[in-house]
Amino acid sequence: MLGNKLLIDIQSAKILCECGLYGSSHTILTVIQRTIRMVGALHLRDDLIVEYLNEEKNSDSDREFMIKFSEGSLQKILDERFGKFKRGEYANLDKSLHGSSVGSKIFYARIRHNSDGTKGGDLTYDAFFEDEKSTAIINIICSAIIDMCGVFIERYQKEKDIVCLKNEYDKLLKAELKNLIKSQIKSDLPNFEKPE
Repeated sequence: MLGNKLLIDIQSAKILCECGLYGSSHTILTVIQRTIRMVGALHLRDDLIVEYLNEEKNSDSDREFMIKFSEGSLQKILDERFGKFKRGEYANLDKSLHGSSVGSKIFYARIRHNSDGTKGGDLTYDAFFEDEKSTAIINIICSAIIDMCGVFIERYQKEKDIVCLKNEYDKLLKAELKNLIKSQIKSDLPNFEKPE
């Protein structure tokens, strides 16, 4: 059920990105992150699955249910298994979901590179195309797919057929990490001062 939702959301984020509607694409990426968090938490705490599946339409007024399935509670389950979540480059992604000033500037504006090396945002009220935003969105989409594969492999890693997949998954993770480091170094290069 969540896998189907995830595939639809990934397609939607990609289409919006290709149309130059980055802000809307980022909101869907936030939803994707939350879906993966839910999948991971349900995998680790399968005692929650029945309650999750029996959720009622009025669960938003059930305080106990809301606390149990809050983003913070789900993240705590993941942190206990995988280590504390570190704020990374996309830590503010949640701000794309509401009308915050920061969310509008970061996700709905064109990036402006100032002469002093800082970045700003130029608000625009139309679709636009920008390499940095496109690259970031595609990286997050690819990461989401890799995360889902990771949950699947962790769940079934003791089965014979999955052992070879785990080796492939590990290779993929190493390759992605290497690419991420390369792209990070590349993006940081313009910020270094040239020696005189």
